[in-house]
Amino acid sequence: WKKENLNDAVVYNMKVSPPCCKIRAIFHHYGIKFTVVEGAKKDSEYKKVPVVVINGRQINDSHIIVKNLASILDGKPLSQEELKVEETFTFGAMIALEAETAANC
Repeated sequence: WKKENLNDAVVYNMKVSPPCCKIRAIFHHYGIKFTVVEGAKKDSEYKKVPVVVINGRQINDSHIIVKNLASILDGKPLSQEELKVEETFTFGAMIALEAETAANC
């Protein structure tokens, strides 16, 4: 894919989910037009969010979504340093944010 070919993007998400916020922010930053659907993708075996569907292809999990889209949006895969930052953010900061958010609901 090329950035200009990213059509019909759909983000299945929950508004307050940090991983979902990350994906929406990336799409906004790169000017990718997308539709938001609240909640999990009903016809998928994967029951978590976010799920992104682009041009009919489903990509699950914010970390996997970022890794798959990096080469399309930036023209190159994530460097080892960028991958480490992404992993730290995904598996550290976002988990802490989710725990804090859930504790205060």
